[in-house]
Amino acid sequence: NAEIHDGELCVFKWAAIQKAQKINMRAIGELCKKASVAMDPSVFANIGGFLGGGLPAAPPARAAPRPTPTQARPPPPATAHRTRCVVFSKDRAFQLRCLLRSLKRNVTVDETLVLWRADDDGAAAAYAGVAREFEGATFAREAGSAELRAAVAEAATNVDFVLFLVDDALLLRPVDLRACARALADRPDALAAHLRLSPCVSWSHAASKACAPPSFELPPSAVGGTPGDVLFFDRRGAAGDWNYPWDLCGGLYRAEDAAAILGAVGDAALGHPNRLEAAGDAALKRGALKSLGARRPRCACLAAPALTCVTVNRVQ
Repeated sequence: NAEIHDGELCVFKWAAIQKAQKINMRAIGELCKKASVAMDPSVFANIGGFLGGGLPAAPPARAAPRPTPTQARPPPPATAHRTRCVVFSKDRAFQLRCLLRSLKRNVTVDETLVLWRADDDGAAAAYAGVAREFEGATFAREAGSAELRAAVAEAATNVDFVLFLVDDALLLRPVDLRACARALADRPDALAAHLRLSPCVSWSHAASKACAPPSFELPPSAVGGTPGDVLFFDRRGAAGDWNYPWDLCGGLYRAEDAAAILGAVGDAALGHPNRLEAAGDAALKRGALKSLGARRPRCACLAAPALTCVTVNRVQ
């Protein structure tokens, strides 16, 4: 029943808090000793200074064990493959801007080449605005078959891989394109890595019919399922989108294969992405590049959706 004034009560509480803190710090010190956890003495002293004096001494710092000669050295860094992104666009500057923004946000490429076409001055002005926003990309206007042939031929030179995109595509999430390129380089029997495909794809919108996903396998470079989750599949016997080896909507190809396919199609097909796809697909399956298609019967995709096409207005 003793009366305690406010000042005395504050002193009493502070003493109790300090005592509890000292007990807690001693307990922490004992746990560190038992667990052989090294603690930086300066950090320990800073904690002690904040909580009050009279704390136990810091446990002695333990040096990190030196690697023994028998320990394996870390693997050398993987070779960085140089990749160029080639985008086809016609009278859809708005969609192109959205694609390039999603590309910049989610994928790292060394170069970006935009092959565009506009049928009037208003559309051309819109493309000029997109070019100002993406100054690092190269914009080449389709002015005729000869100029387009030269631009397309240039697309597959001085790089290791080429990623093809159309303007109504959107990247949905970050994609490690270098991991895709490494996985493709490890498989001489694989033609392409398709960012548009994943095991979730079971319907072909182009054919308006079901296309069951095939069986999948991990690449040799995968260790327990890498973040890229690159999956390989045999397109022989597959249906719909799973047996469409030449795809300009998110298809990643070796530069030499892309150059061979682009060189095998006629000028009429070059000016229209849909015709270019159909001509390249036919060349790989039945035409001049049948041997290339037979030598590379497999393709790759990602384990989760990464790219989609949003065709709002059809102009191609």
